[in-house]
Amino acid sequence: MHNNNLLELTNLLAEKRQLLTDVKQERANLSIIAAIKIIDYACILGNVNGVLNKQEHKYWYEIFKTLSQGFYDLAIATYKQIDNSVLLPRTLPPQLINDTMQKLKDYSELSFIKRFVDVAYHEHAKCSLVNETYIIEFPPYTSTTEIIETSSQAWLKKYLLKENNFDVGYSLADSILPTLDLLDNDLFYSQRVLDIYSNIAQPFSTTSLGFDYYSAEAKFGNVSFDLYRRVINELVAFSKLQQDLFLFNLKLRRIKPDELTYLSPIITKQSLIKFLHTRIAGEVNEIEEILDTIIFDRRKIDKNIFPAGYASPILTKIDPYKIILCMTACLTNPFMYLHRCLKTSFPNDYVRAAADRETRFKFDIYSCFDAPIVKVQTNFRIRDSKKNDQTDIDATLYHKEEQILILVQLKWMEDWATDMRLRRNMKTEFENKINKWLSVVDNYLANENIQLLNQRLKLKGINKSTQVYKLVIGKHFTHFDGLKRETTTFYLNWATLFKLLTDNPKSKSSLQHFINEMKKINIYDEAQSLTDTLTDTDFEIGSLKVKLVMK
Repeated sequence: MHNNNLLELTNLLAEKRQLLTDVKQERANLSIIAAIKIIDYACILGNVNGVLNKQEHKYWYEIFKTLSQGFYDLAIATYKQIDNSVLLPRTLPPQLINDTMQKLKDYSELSFIKRFVDVAYHEHAKCSLVNETYIIEFPPYTSTTEIIETSSQAWLKKYLLKENNFDVGYSLADSILPTLDLLDNDLFYSQRVLDIYSNIAQPFSTTSLGFDYYSAEAKFGNVSFDLYRRVINELVAFSKLQQDLFLFNLKLRRIKPDELTYLSPIITKQSLIKFLHTRIAGEVNEIEEILDTIIFDRRKIDKNIFPAGYASPILTKIDPYKIILCMTACLTNPFMYLHRCLKTSFPNDYVRAAADRETRFKFDIYSCFDAPIVKVQTNFRIRDSKKNDQTDIDATLYHKEEQILILVQLKWMEDWATDMRLRRNMKTEFENKINKWLSVVDNYLANENIQLLNQRLKLKGINKSTQVYKLVIGKHFTHFDGLKRETTTFYLNWATLFKLLTDNPKSKSSLQHFINEMKKINIYDEAQSLTDTLTDTDFEIGSLKVKLVMK
């Protein structure tokens, strides 16, 4: 019966979405501009310290989290109605802003509910209809393991930014900007100020998810990934500058508290090319190719590159000549947006560029450990009796005095955005590959001669008393649940590993200490603790009422 309720709810969500999409708009490009400016406004008030009191700050943060998920649905519905002859006014009509904000909210909530309905099908969650409200009850650990591992990613970024003295929630306006004419909305501020902000943005860029997806030399089209990264860094820097300009003018009361004019600058493509050419000294044709790749337009909508609920685009085309910069996209996850653009625009280049990830990942892992731990450089492949490759050992750590050997498998998972079916398929495939690796390694260790293992690894001292452990380390969107647990096997994502070694520096030079600390990590206990703190979430979109319950 609950599946019938889920099916009925799915159909109702589709109908609600279609009703929103069918609404005709006379000034569609203004609606897109308003959407980006509203998202930027909510992001600044919700994330920058010292602008509002704690309660207001929390309110706008929740508004930002909600509204930012509705942009692509709104863009898909709106782009088809854009009239390029409509002049862009300096200020947006208040009614347009209110209507756009409501539409963003409705699209966001529909997308959010749809994702949980998809999860409910997979998790066999109970769905009941009580007093005209659809109630979906999820079993424990439905999303908590992901929340825990995602929080470790957030910790890593925060830690690295703190090490580099970067705070996205801190404004430099008071110390840097007082001498400028702050309301001219001119791209070409003094090079001194732009240099300062470019240097400030660098640690933010290098610690962003996706920055290390490819080597600097990897080519996409005719342009290196390094040049793409430098362009993104300048857009991050300029967004940070625009944010500080807005806050500085707000403090001086030179603009109204709800003024959107000086957010999300609208610029011509040619002026942006000129600006970037001055800043990074790249060839004009290369910069133009980069912009053509990352500007969000009708082509990207038709290719369905970005699903509903995905982060806002960095640059969006609003007429044949002008684009709008989304500050939020630049100051949250710019490289994940770039990654999607590159993967879909240059599929063959993507395959080549992704081929060396394990090599670079191995280097990152080995850089975390110190002597006397031996970091084996030998590539170790396991073959069957017919000499066919079965699997490989990506990295090996060995401590001779402690007689501990750790065989490491490195895993990398792409993002699934908001596509829960893709997420489910990727997780299933991911778990199957890990379980196969564990099975092959266990069989090899049970049957292999110890002396031969010494030779294969080019080590000395491994014997029957050596304790052998297996460690699976995942990077980016890897989530370890649904895997078998045993005393000699451990699972860590990269951020959790980095945090463990940071909090316990002895583990960097002692594998015994490292093993002891890994044994303390019990994601299921943490998940249960987190489950106990989760509260029900209620949605009401017109006559549709939905409650999500985490049991």
